[in-house]
Amino acid sequence: MYHLIKKDILIQKRSFPIAILLTLFFSFSFTEMGSAGLTLSVTAVTYMLTLGASALEDQNNSGKLLVSLPITRKKIVLAKYLSVYVFASFAILLNYLISLIVDFLRLPQGSLPLTAEGILGAVVAVTLMCSITFPPTFKLGYIKAKTIIFVLFFIMAFGVSSLAAKISQTGLFNENTLFTRISQFSITAIILAVTFIVLIISCLLSLNFYKKREF
Repeated sequence: MYHLIKKDILIQKRSFPIAILLTLFFSFSFTEMGSAGLTLSVTAVTYMLTLGASALEDQNNSGKLLVSLPITRKKIVLAKYLSVYVFASFAILLNYLISLIVDFLRLPQGSLPLTAEGILGAVVAVTLMCSITFPPTFKLGYIKAKTIIFVLFFIMAFGVSSLAAKISQTGLFNENTLFTRISQFSITAIILAVTFIVLIISCLLSLNFYKKREF
């Protein structure tokens, strides 16, 4: 799987300078957002690199070559999921280096803070991102699945915003409600557990689709 992940990195040499510029943009434009800005920055860079790898593979018909090699389709699928966290780690490292440079030069313009909340939010966001993106990609190929992926992201974004508005209206987090009595650790554990379950279901779907796919 190491070589498969390395392949996803090497085929995007031209994308990494863009990723650096994008990280700089988020670092200096969304400083006031704090941890949420870090989550947004890492997710955006990871999204760009993940979909960029899938798009290049599809354009060059790399799938046909991969399945002809002595590599199981299971390894191909797992490597693709793992590459998401490699790209996310790269994005986090970029933000860290930028913050070091800003502190060293004592620039008046701040940078995004590397907080546990921001990193955790990024991990959850990129996990949900790949969980939505990969099943249709492995079934149809990225180019054919682009529309489906866009619709799924729209539904998820609309659903999350609607749920947040509903929670705000019903006052679920008002004083003396059950949700306010749940500890921060418990909430974090629930979020991670749900995210992990979604990831496992997505991985199983992708593997099932890819095993049945004809090239």
